[in-house]
Amino acid sequence: MDSNDICTPPDILELATEVTHRKKTTSFSENVILAYLKDLSDKFKPSSMWAKYSMLKSTLNIYNNIDITKYSKVIAFLKRNSEGHKGKKVLDVYIRSTEDVSWKIHQIFCIFLKRLH
Repeated sequence: MDSNDICTPPDILELATEVTHRKKTTSFSENVILAYLKDLSDKFKPSSMWAKYSMLKSTLNIYNNIDITKYSKVIAFLKRNSEGHKGKKVLDVYIRSTEDVSWKIHQIFCIFLKRLH
């Protein structure tokens, strides 16, 4: 087992090899990565797609010395896929979860002030 394998979760290592197995190729070309991400987009939300892309990018860079950040079609697809997607507004849910909204706003303000210092 390689020392990098210890720090890398098995599912991320499998992600890189899954790309080539699914598409029945030995290449990590832009079109192969794009086809793989298009397949995944049916199952995952755009935020999860960006996370998968990030994991794949890191894994391919470390193990195969491939930089997929230069794959403009892949980035364009992810951006297009994210258009109109509204993520969960955690802060909004937090504020609306109580009757004492002013106290919650005060707490949030204090948190931001602490982070500034």
